[in-house]
Amino acid sequence: MIVNRAHFCGHIISDSGRFPKHNETKVKNLITNYVSQNNIGACYGSFAAGADILICEAVIENNGEIHIVLPFDESTFVALSVDNAKDNWQERFALLFQQAKSITQVYQQKPVDENTSFALCSEIAMGLCLFNAASCQGNPLQLAIWDEKKTKSLAGTFPDLLRWQKVGFESKYISSKQADHIATFSNNIALAIVELKVQVTLLDTIYITTLVQLMNFIDKLPTPLEKNQFKIDLDNRVYGKNSDTVIKPISNRALGHIVYHAYAHNLGNELTSILNKITTITSLE
Repeated sequence: MIVNRAHFCGHIISDSGRFPKHNETKVKNLITNYVSQNNIGACYGSFAAGADILICEAVIENNGEIHIVLPFDESTFVALSVDNAKDNWQERFALLFQQAKSITQVYQQKPVDENTSFALCSEIAMGLCLFNAASCQGNPLQLAIWDEKKTKSLAGTFPDLLRWQKVGFESKYISSKQADHIATFSNNIALAIVELKVQVTLLDTIYITTLVQLMNFIDKLPTPLEKNQFKIDLDNRVYGKNSDTVIKPISNRALGHIVYHAYAHNLGNELTSILNKITTITSLE
């Protein structure tokens, strides 16, 4: 049976907000059915109270993996996106956080423009989902908990639905207001999405904003790589077999962002094929 990967997103739960507290049980049941029916073996996204945590709980219950991408440090994120939900969301966050297969942090601390960090967080999570789905020959899917309001912000559930639509794979959502069915997302209104920068290391920053830049990056990759062509030292630096030239490992931050924009520019399969030859992809977070 094919094991699929899913990107997830959605609203924070509250008494009278975009995801009403009284709909939690109905939304949870729909999520559980979706995860089981689509055989979701791993999910990728952020980790706010409400939609995010509910989806992660369902994937864990289905014996799957959760891969968390935070926009900035854990304590600031919890204060902003978990604490305000009250009830037992802090405890649920802490329990699942310990079970995460991977945790990627985009920024060391919250930037002045937090919307940029949340948007970048989403693109990285999407890219990691796309890459890992291709690696295991599964299908990349998206599940959102959305109130069906088409906002114009840079970050949020609707922009995330648009970003996923741009890469061309199936997107489903559960209405956080109605909580009575799962629908297919489609949007015919072309809205510009700002392309973002990604920090590769503490010193290097690359920008994937044009097709030319993406192709230049691909051209610089040390391919083809076979197992006998490189070695890895204890610091995770990678060297050519007969050379002292360092091939820098690719962080989760860079990998996710690059793969997302590769798919957005219809180059996903080509880039994934190249990256799959590099067995030294490591997390630098």
